[in-house]
Amino acid sequence: MKQEIPRREMSPGRPEMVLFDYGGTLLCEPERDALRGERAVLAHAVSNPLLLSPEALSAWEQEHIRSRWFLRAHVSGAGSH
Repeated sequence: MKQEIPRREMSPGRPEMVLFDYGGTLLCEPERDALRGERAVLAHAVSNPLLLSPEALSAWEQEHIRSRWFLRAHVSGAGSH
C-alpha cells in the first residue's frame, strides 16, 4: 500500500524559498542555455525594477560567472603556475 506524504497548502503569496542549482549537484542540463533560463525567470517575476531584458540579465550573469572563476583561480593560487 502506497503511503501518501502530507502536503502543505500552497499559498498564493511569496515562496518560502527559491533554489537555484547550476553546479550539477541537483540538476544536470547537458545543453545549458542561460538565456532560456533568464527568459523563464523573468516571465514569472513579480517585478523588474531595473527593467532588465533577458538578454541583459544573461550577459550580466555570464560576466559575473567569468569574474568569479578568475578570482577563484588567482586567490587559490591556481593561476600562479
